[in-house]
Amino acid sequence: MKIEAKGPILIKMKTQKIIESLQSGRVYMNELGYFIKEEEQEDDEVWDRIENQINSSAYEAQGGIPCNFALKQENSSNFGFCMFYISNEHAKFQFSDKQKERLVRFGDTALIIKDVGEFIRRATNAASKEGFELHHREVYYYDEKQEVTIEMMDLLTKGMYNISFFKREKFRHQQEYRLAVNMEKTERDHIELQIGDISDISVQVSTEQMLEEGIDIQN
Repeated sequence: MKIEAKGPILIKMKTQKIIESLQSGRVYMNELGYFIKEEEQEDDEVWDRIENQINSSAYEAQGGIPCNFALKQENSSNFGFCMFYISNEHAKFQFSDKQKERLVRFGDTALIIKDVGEFIRRATNAASKEGFELHHREVYYYDEKQEVTIEMMDLLTKGMYNISFFKREKFRHQQEYRLAVNMEKTERDHIELQIGDISDISVQVSTEQMLEEGIDIQN
């Protein structure tokens, strides 16, 4: 599947109705607590029982007793918008067997963002008009059986909002890029950004076809 793009690309996979809404300019950001479900539901690909926090089982209490370390924000609400990310290092990107099997569960239609810089600019402007500060970056995947790394702590010292960008290693195949808004604790379960029609920088395709064919990025 050939896609003309400016640098890297972002992909959102959902139902056709949701994708059409996104392409018309509606960016729907769930509060990240929405994705917290029990472990047995994680095979749904969407749910994560420890979303929006960092966990490690690599520590011991006095006497060698194993203990779990958990870091999360109690007095903040974090809202996220998640997409699949392909860097501009890939001229031809092929999805792995695991990605083909699991990513199709997100939805039958994919929206490919061909100009990531412009998409981020529009989203940032829309957030600013609503009084929100928009953060964005690739998700950092970590091994919960290992100690928290210096790189992870460095990100957190730059802003606790960065806790929105950590996920466990088991989700690495999602290659996630996130937009995030952090605010004081609120009862809101989502926020919406109206960024205007993005048909000029995006294209709708079949998720299944995209996963099977891969993406040939034409810069």
